[in-house]
Amino acid sequence: MKAGSDRLVWAAALLAALPCLALPLTNTDLFWHLSAARAMLEARALPAVDWLSWTKYGEAWGDFEWLSQLVYGASWALGGMKALWSLKVIVLSASFVLVDRLLRLHGLASLWRACALGAWACLMLPRSDLRPDLFSVLAFGWLLLRLEERRIGRGQGPGPAACGALFALWANLHGGYPYGLALLALYAAAEAFEGRRPRWTSLGAAVAGTFAHPLGWGSWTVLVEHAAAMDALSRNIIEWGPVPLGNPWRWPHWALAAAAILAAGLAVKPGKVPAAPIALLAGLGWAGTQHQRLGVYFAQAGLPLTLHLLRSSWTPPALDPRRARAGALVFLLAVAAFLAWCVRDTGVFRHAFEERHLPTLATAFLARERAALAGERLYNLWQWGGYLGWRLGPDYKVFEDGRYLFHDLLDEEEVATRSPEAWRAFLDRRRIGVALMPNIPSTVRGTRKRADGTEVELVRPYFVTFMPRESWALAHFDSQALVFVRRSAVERSWLAAREYRFIRPGDGQALGEALRAGDFPPSSVEAELRRHASEAASLAAAGIGW
Repeated sequence: MKAGSDRLVWAAALLAALPCLALPLTNTDLFWHLSAARAMLEARALPAVDWLSWTKYGEAWGDFEWLSQLVYGASWALGGMKALWSLKVIVLSASFVLVDRLLRLHGLASLWRACALGAWACLMLPRSDLRPDLFSVLAFGWLLLRLEERRIGRGQGPGPAACGALFALWANLHGGYPYGLALLALYAAAEAFEGRRPRWTSLGAAVAGTFAHPLGWGSWTVLVEHAAAMDALSRNIIEWGPVPLGNPWRWPHWALAAAAILAAGLAVKPGKVPAAPIALLAGLGWAGTQHQRLGVYFAQAGLPLTLHLLRSSWTPPALDPRRARAGALVFLLAVAAFLAWCVRDTGVFRHAFEERHLPTLATAFLARERAALAGERLYNLWQWGGYLGWRLGPDYKVFEDGRYLFHDLLDEEEVATRSPEAWRAFLDRRRIGVALMPNIPSTVRGTRKRADGTEVELVRPYFVTFMPRESWALAHFDSQALVFVRRSAVERSWLAAREYRFIRPGDGQALGEALRAGDFPPSSVEAELRRHASEAASLAAAGIGW
């Protein structure tokens, strides 16, 4: 009966974790990874220079994640976006298997481990996406398991050969291997602190393994460049900034941080200090709080180590097995409700990739108009660049994408967006001919004088001042994006057929005032509305590339 009841709890845990595992992909960097895989297969070599942008075209680019990209490319060839989504589920699931093995190693009972699956799903929700980081999490989790086996006397730990092989593979998959080296160094130092013989040879072999990379020293150079750009990254990219208190997706992080502090305090006893776990919790907790992207390591290591330290220092009151299972089911029900609430608008169970994060219709428009526009300098947001390069290259070159090559552009853009004057100067300085702008509810205020002499205040979209009509024509708009074309960049006949002169998103109040004043006939507005509806249907039929 007990085994059957435990299986029921595990079934509840799996169901509770499904919203996390089934979350659609949202990582727009995925597409420049696919572009890199395509380039490698065509050239039979790693990309050495940038080929996707006009801002960095021909500049040296060290592709330090090339092996992950080939895995992505192979998955894409096997089954497209659904296969990539499945790859994410497989790697995420494997990372929990390592968490579960670590909990087993420390003797946690089945009910505790089932509840841990629910807690792990909450912690991993913000990182439930296909990123090369997941390979680092997998390698980090395996290494931690082996080091914990050695620490408690249940194994020899990873030897030099295993470490050399692991880090040779790790360094070619993702740049997170310094966290693995830090983990090895921490456990070796803790062994020295406890009077045991540290395994420095394993650390040396791991360091040597990181140089088994086509870039050699270059893979380390890339990481140094990332570190140097950290200030700009944290200012301009949310996921590189601190963990926010107000985001419900991040509440489990703060709950684990509080539990880790409690567990570490309880575990410290006279003459007995589990130095390695406590130091690891402190380091990963701090790093994961300062930079959201690093929270995934805290989730992978912090959850099992916190539970282990709590169990080793605190004995919970004895409960009737039926009550214990009921309590576990109640906890997992709460987890399921929390996760379902978090993912309610994410497309979970409906899409392999959440298309709302991409300018799909605008990209289809640019593809259709490549004869007129592909030769112009294109501006795009960094998070859109990967998809644009993948869909539109080589005809179009992007302004930027998610690669480290473009970190120096982030501050320039941020300064430019502070005022309409600064933005227009940025577009002129960069000689941009086509601007792919976000359709966001940002507004400016103005006035219009009516025929009777009264003035009416108008609330208008931001692009009225940032992209003035005299220089820029609105050639496409949808719920995600706006395509502006510099008037001097194209023929007048092209503009006459494609410009939206009357209907502009978010500008209905101004349109109403213009119609009231008789600035143009209603039939002109009706014609543009019909054209926009027809174009939207045509572009939607063109597809999104998968």
